[in-house]
Amino acid sequence: MTILLAILLSLWRAVRLHISMTHSDAVCAVAWLDAHVCQLRLSSGREIKTRLMPQVFMLPWLVIMHFRSDGGRVHHLVLLPDMLEREVFRRLRVRLMIELNQADV
Repeated sequence: MTILLAILLSLWRAVRLHISMTHSDAVCAVAWLDAHVCQLRLSSGREIKTRLMPQVFMLPWLVIMHFRSDGGRVHHLVLLPDMLEREVFRRLRVRLMIELNQADV
């Protein structure tokens, strides 16, 4: 029963953080500054400078980006094609492949 409760709490936190974006640490905007340096704006209004980690998950219909702040905290951004304009989503995927030296689309 304890394991089930832990799984449900983890699911609830993940939904708030990555899907509904109601959590104060949810990433709501990204500005790609230089090479792997990005500025994140959180739903709390805070802006933090981070580095894009090379563990980017890309499919034609999904991009998951991981960022690490100077304090070592990791932030994630889940993007689906309908969250951006079609051309912007395509350009993001191309830039990620170029920046991170990934060969496959």
